[in-house]
Amino acid sequence: MPTSESSEMTLLKEFLAAKGIDFVSEIRASRTPRFDFALCVPGERIANLAGQGQISRRQMKFLQTAAKKECGLEIEWVVTPNEKTNAVETALLELFATRFPGAVNAVFISSLKSEPVSVWLDRNPQNEAPPDLSVLREVAEQLLKLYGVAAFLVMDGAGSDTPTNPMILRRLKIVAPATTEQLAEALSSAGATIPETRWLQSKLDTLRKQGFVVRSNAGAYCLTELGLSLVPHSRNRSSSDIDRALALGRRKW
Repeated sequence: MPTSESSEMTLLKEFLAAKGIDFVSEIRASRTPRFDFALCVPGERIANLAGQGQISRRQMKFLQTAAKKECGLEIEWVVTPNEKTNAVETALLELFATRFPGAVNAVFISSLKSEPVSVWLDRNPQNEAPPDLSVLREVAEQLLKLYGVAAFLVMDGAGSDTPTNPMILRRLKIVAPATTEQLAEALSSAGATIPETRWLQSKLDTLRKQGFVVRSNAGAYCLTELGLSLVPHSRNRSSSDIDRALALGRRKW
């Protein structure tokens, strides 16, 4: 006898087939309060305009609304990196490590199919002789040309509006439990810049290893007692406790 979840999964697959969406790589059941299913789509499938085998951000939002209206299901999109992007990120990070040991901790690259390609550098603040960004840009250009990338932007995460760890913890306290995508949306709404969802994922992984956050089997994050102790408490209007109460009041359970 089919379960309710399997019936909903079948309904969702039929909905996607009817809409001509055949490039969702995986559908995951979600246990977070807001969403029923998470749909994984490779980053190479996302384009500025929807077309054959491509989907736009606008169409993704349309499908979310249509799934709710036609199927009664809340869906979220999870953009996964493709193998080529992963290969370029790995190659560029290794190149930086060879040329400038200890200068760059991580590299995040947007879809290679949509120019200008964004290259975000997570630089090591403890590096004693950090190279200029212009020098790092020249190194990136040498590699990207090999992959046919002509237009690109190199951005320094330390000099941007990317959220700090305390900002991430404070926002997570307000919206928890939250998936990486939900937290990214909350941080963006608060004015922060999120280079890639994978950038935020790496930050959460570090915070989890440090004992500040925990991750459920469904992929939702919450603060630990240690993490909560790091978020300031106050009684004024900007208190994270007040923001948390307001967020809970708006949430649909």
